[in-house]
Amino acid sequence: MDIVSVDVYELQLKLRRPYKISLKTISYAEDLLVAIRITAGAVGYGEAAPIEAITGDTKEDALAFLRKASLELKGKIPFDIAEIHRLLDRNSIETKVNSQTARNAIDAACYDIIGKFEKEPVYQLMGESTPRVVPASIGLGIESAEDFNADQRVLGNGPWSLKLKMDGNPKMDLSRVRRVEDKPFIEQ
Repeated sequence: MDIVSVDVYELQLKLRRPYKISLKTISYAEDLLVAIRITAGAVGYGEAAPIEAITGDTKEDALAFLRKASLELKGKIPFDIAEIHRLLDRNSIETKVNSQTARNAIDAACYDIIGKFEKEPVYQLMGESTPRVVPASIGLGIESAEDFNADQRVLGNGPWSLKLKMDGNPKMDLSRVRRVEDKPFIEQ
């Protein structure tokens, strides 16, 4: 059950509405989808979401890393995670790019294949009896209090935290802080 191919697809996912932060406004998420196919026919999927200010790597870094890794992964066994990680370590040294998002996409695709082959969810493969909730945060972009009010966000099962982006306009920022304070953002 060797890796036959590693395909990389560039995704441009339109956001429901633009996300404004102090540096720019984002209208699309530009991610990468990795599809690893093995001789047994299974396909595993992983996603890379490189944003330099957050992850330390750019889309170009991730693509360069994935192009080289995709050639070297052919013929390898996706079940041998330690060997896959050694290959990715070598790839980082040779390309002088350490794309954590690309590494994550390959890792996730390999575990996806293992889970499909074993017919078990990945959390069970990792020795857990139930899935663990991973704490995450939701970033609320810079928007007017009216827009903010119209966008009711239900965050679900927590634990969650909110990151409220500010633009430096004290009156608007205070209005937005008060709007968050007044709203029950976590539905029980």
